[in-house]
Formats: sequence, structure tokens, C-alpha cells
Amino acid sequence: MKVCLGIIINSLNDQVTLIDFLINAKRYGHLIDEVIIVYSQDIDTGYLELIYRFTSVRLVNVHYLDEMRQALLKRRVAPQIIEAFVDMSDYEKTGLITYSKKRNLVLIQAMLDKEDVVFFIDSDVHPCVLYQVNCSEEVDFIGEHLKQLNKDQVAVTTSDYSGYFILPPMDFEGMDAFLKGIQKEKTIPYLKSSALHKCLKLGMPHDRRQIEETFKMLGGNAAIKLSYIDQIPPFFSYYYKVRDTYYLTRGEDTMMGLYFEESPLKMMDIDLKILHDTYGSYPTEPNLKWDEKIRTRLFYASMGWIGRNPFLNYKMGKDYVQLAQSQKEELTIGAPLLAKYLSDERFLLLPEAVDEAVKQLHTMIQREKQVEASWLTLTKQLKGV
Repeated sequence: MKVCLGIIINSLNDQVTLIDFLINAKRYGHLIDEVIIVYSQDIDTGYLELIYRFTSVRLVNVHYLDEMRQALLKRRVAPQIIEAFVDMSDYEKTGLITYSKKRNLVLIQAMLDKEDVVFFIDSDVHPCVLYQVNCSEEVDFIGEHLKQLNKDQVAVTTSDYSGYFILPPMDFEGMDAFLKGIQKEKTIPYLKSSALHKCLKLGMPHDRRQIEETFKMLGGNAAIKLSYIDQIPPFFSYYYKVRDTYYLTRGEDTMMGLYFEESPLKMMDIDLKILHDTYGSYPTEPNLKWDEKIRTRLFYASMGWIGRNPFLNYKMGKDYVQLAQSQKEELTIGAPLLAKYLSDERFLLLPEAVDEAVKQLHTMIQREKQVEASWLTLTKQLKGV
């Protein structure tokens, strides 16, 4: 079985934890056929040389996709199908590259290279599980995923993370309204007790893990079996405009997860919560009020969730218009209080963003239909079906 690691990054440098996973795979006796790196900015050649000591590398610069285009043409894929994935006109318009585009490029390259399994990791995760504060243990990352992927009808394996939660500790009047407004109401009890746990999530000991079917995918801790690739939809996320600025929507992995609710194929949560250094400063506790980087991350994450929510609710068959109206009402209360709490006026934009996300939903729906139709044609052709 040919196994590759896939990673999407802006720049490759020594802050990227990829080497950790290559060392981990070697330690547990797993052969990594190649690493596929989809990037948009620059490459540290010294770090790249370290990777070459372990395996071959396929570099895919999103701004220079002619090599992929030519490879697909040689496989007799129609030009209009190819352009659905390599065209960069969205970037020329917005200055942004969607998360889903990058992930789909990893999968396309893996198909061209005849890989069997793609392991997605993010640049800030580690192949160990945090069991207690300052107490982590290395795990067989590749092996634990493969145990489930080797079972019949299992197409995807995934798991949540240990480490600091994506929402940092916070406590302000209007917090409930803010969380309801960004469609994170399930986190309210957790955030209300954040003074105690600091939003540090822990993993389960090996003998207490609960492996079960799931519809929730985490893109930085996941593996996909490519023999099923023509039965799985592509990753999908988009962008939307608020005033004069474009923002990326989040949730490209969430969209893929929805498919498995009605599929005979399975997505398995292997309950292997690898460590996510969410803010790049573990074990330092995140301080939302005083750390500009954390405030900025929360702002863009909030805008990303708001941009995604109408589309997600539409896909789930919910009344997305009514939900958006309710969420805007909540944010009309919560966002100004959050802005005051943080002395950060950017958060005043959140209620307006809800309206813009709904206005631009039709465009998002149309784009998703086009991408999914092109994906079905592309994957069947590359598989030779």
C-alpha cells in the first residue's frame, strides 16, 4: 500500500511540524512513499533537504500549476474539468486561496502519483497525544489510522485534537449571544467553565479510546483511502465579501463529513487526539485580551464560520434564512460587547457579515455544484472507471 502525507501551507520552514511525522512513521516502521506539499509563498531549502532524507517530495505551488495541468491533459481529462481545480481567477479577484482548493490539489496530485492513502496533517500538529498538562506521549499515527482504513467500507479516518481549543478562554457579558451568533452554541457550557480548564483539551489513554463512526471530519488529522475517491465529494469552501474585503469561509472538512450521513461508506473517528499547538505557544495559556495574534485569529475564525453557516444550514436542509436572522440578532447584542471586552472594533462587523453571507449564498451553491460535477468526472477518469 502506497502512503503519502499531504500538507497545505503558505510557507515551508522549521515552524512546520512535518519532520515530526516522518520521524514518527520511521520509528513505527511505516514507509512514506512521498510527501505532497501544496504551498503558496516560499520554501526553506534547508528544511526541504531534511525532508528529502526521509522520502521523496512533490512540491505544488498553487500559483504555478502548469505541471499538474499537463499531467491531467496526458490522462485525457477535458480542459474545462481541469480548470475547475487549477484556475486561479478567484485569487486574482480576491487575493485569497480557499482551503478546499489546496486540499483538493493534494488529492489530485496523489491520484496522479497512484497513491493509495493520503494522510492530511496541519502544520501545527504533533504525532503525540496530550494526556495531562505537560504530559504527552508519542503514538503510532499512521498505524492507528491504517487499522481502521484496512476495514471494508471505511473510506476516511479522522479524530479531534488534544491541546488548546480553537475558541480561547473568554468571559464577558454577551458571550452566550456571541457564540449563538457564530453557530457555536454547543460550546457555551465549555466556555463558561474556561477559567478552570483554560480550554485545554486532553486525549484518552489508549485502552479507553472510543472508536466509532462519525460525520465530523477534522482536516488536520485525517486519512482518505483513494480507492473510494470517486464516491466521495471534493472538499469545498469558498469566500464572501463584506464591505470592501473578502474573507475565506471555514469548514471544507465539515462539508465532506455531511456526505457520510447517507453513504454506505464509513468515516471512522479513531479517537486519536494528536496534539494541536493551536496558538503556536503551547504550553503557554492563551490570553485573548492581551494577545493580538489570538484576537486576530478569533476574528477571522468568526468571519469564516459566519460565511460558512448559511451554506452549511442549506446543505443540512434547515431554514437558513430564519437561522441567519436569529444569529444576526444575537450578534447585534454579542458582537459590540465582545468588541468592548477586547477593545477591538473589528468585531463590530460580525452582524453585517451575516447579511452578506446570506446574500452571496446562491453564488456559493452554484460553485459547489460545478466543482462537485467536475470532481466526479475527474476522479472516475483518473481511476479508469
